This record gives sequence, C-alpha cells and structure tokens, in this order.
Amino acid sequence: MDKTERLSTSLLDTLRRDILREKIQSGGKLTEREICETYNVSRTPVREALRDLKNEGLIELLPNKGAYVCGFTVSDMRDLFALRGILEAQCVRWAIERITSDELEALEQKYEFLDLYTRRGDTAKLRNLDAEFHGIIYEASQSRLLTETLRLFRKYIKDSAHVKAGRSADIQDVFAEHAAIFEAFIAQDSEEGAHAMREHIRNAAKRSKL
Repeated sequence: MDKTERLSTSLLDTLRRDILREKIQSGGKLTEREICETYNVSRTPVREALRDLKNEGLIELLPNKGAYVCGFTVSDMRDLFALRGILEAQCVRWAIERITSDELEALEQKYEFLDLYTRRGDTAKLRNLDAEFHGIIYEASQSRLLTETLRLFRKYIKDSAHVKAGRSADIQDVFAEHAAIFEAFIAQDSEEGAHAMREHIRNAAKRSKL
C-alpha cells in the first residue's frame, strides 16, 4: 500500500467514524475544500474517501450539488444487527466446517481469556477479546467477502452514536453466549453454532438498546 492509499484509508476511517458518531451531522453538505482544510489532506484521498462513503451508503453524491451526509438512523442500526445475525450465523457454519487445528487452539485461548477477564470484571479487556474471538471465527470461515463485510459491520456498531454500551452486569450473560458458540466448535455442530451466534447477536442488539 503506497502513501496515497494509506491516506485514503485513514481518511475514510476518520470520516466514517465522525459521521457515525454524528460529529458530522446527517443532512449536512460535505465539500472537498472543507474536508481538505479540516483533515489536512489533499484532494485525491478526499475524492476516493467520498466515493467509498457513497458505496457504504453514508453519503449521497448529487450531480451538480455535491455530497450530503445520510448517516445511520436507529432503524438502520436495527437492520444492521439483523443482517449481522444472519451473516455471522453462516460464518460460524463455515468456520466449524473449515477451521484448522491452529485456529481452534487460538479460539480456545481467547475463550479461556474471556472466562478469566469475565471473572475479573474487566470490561475494557473483554471488549478487545470479543473482537478477537469473532475475528478468529471470521478467518476460519475462509470467506474473504464475508469476513470483510462483518468487519465493516463491527466498525459501524463500534462507532455508532445510536449503540449504547452494555451494563457491566451483562458480562456473565455475554460470556455464557460465547461459551455456547465455543462448545459448538468443540462438538463440531455447525447448526448449533449458528443458533448460538444468532442468539448472541440478537442479545447484543438488546443490550445496545436497539
């Protein structure tokens, strides 16, 4: 990845985060000049970032008018969680069928750390471990398209102003959900794994107040 590509990716991530957090308000107009001045970048990465944001549905590019922010509504986030549940369930099915011994060992290690830090009540550490646990499952599915889609969904959820942080009292429930997913891997039961993942994502939406 060359310097221009790195700048475009960094700017895309920053603009996406600012839109999702509503630092950039829905309905507002984005101009190339304003973005260049605000984020101290040249026009080339700005144009590429705007193109990608349009493809993600976060902005509209109107002919002769410019770029307008769409953002994500509460309804959009509910839809996203519903879609994530469907896709992560399929991801688990493929992962259970395709996982390597090294990946299963890595998943077991993350599960053990989830157990440890749940007992310690360390919510910050658990958030990172949750991402890593799901990340191993994504990679084990051996589906590049599915992995990229789910990683993008997680970015939307992580940065959305509409998603509320779960209560610390929920961490035992979250661990039990991860345990059900992990046990399906040990049993090599892809349908039970898909069911456990759907329940996990459904409960995550409830904990996020959606």
